[in-house]
Amino acid sequence: MHARGRRHLEIYSIMISSKNKTILIGAIVLIAFGWLSFAAAQQLQNDRTFLGQLKLILFPKKQVASQIENFQQDLAKAENYWSHIRMARAHAEVRNYDASIKEYKKAIQIIQADPGEQWNDVSKEEMNRINEEVKASKQITPRHDLLEILEKTNRYPEALEQIDWLLAHKPLPHIEKELLAKQTKILQKLNTK
Repeated sequence: MHARGRRHLEIYSIMISSKNKTILIGAIVLIAFGWLSFAAAQQLQNDRTFLGQLKLILFPKKQVASQIENFQQDLAKAENYWSHIRMARAHAEVRNYDASIKEYKKAIQIIQADPGEQWNDVSKEEMNRINEEVKASKQITPRHDLLEILEKTNRYPEALEQIDWLLAHKPLPHIEKELLAKQTKILQKLNTK
């Protein structure tokens, strides 16, 4: 540092009394604390990750136990869901269509009743959207199989309901084409009755 620069610094230091230095340091600390509080509040308001992260830090064992319990519940639901689908398919193989229809409907009900996931680092709106998409994708298999059984048993109004649901949930182009062909075929059958 130049001699001239040191001289200015010494003059500036002398001009600020110790009381003023304390006030200045206090003001800087308050401004910094206020800014950090504002930033934390913005983060909390945006996606609630601040509280989720804080909870993980403060209560890690409780979080892990809760996650294990949730995982076990999810496994039980999945097993229940797939057992109904397996039973429905077994009933359909032996042409016990009424029992098959009941089992497919039970599988669909399990998915519809599932509250879905809740992740701390995702906004509630986004989590709801994700959960609805997951629920819809899990219903495609039983609804498509149910449609086949309903069509075989001439339950055309119910079959059309399944087609409408499947079409509303954006199937792949080749599946959409198949569903529209089935819909046309069923509507023609209903019109000839």
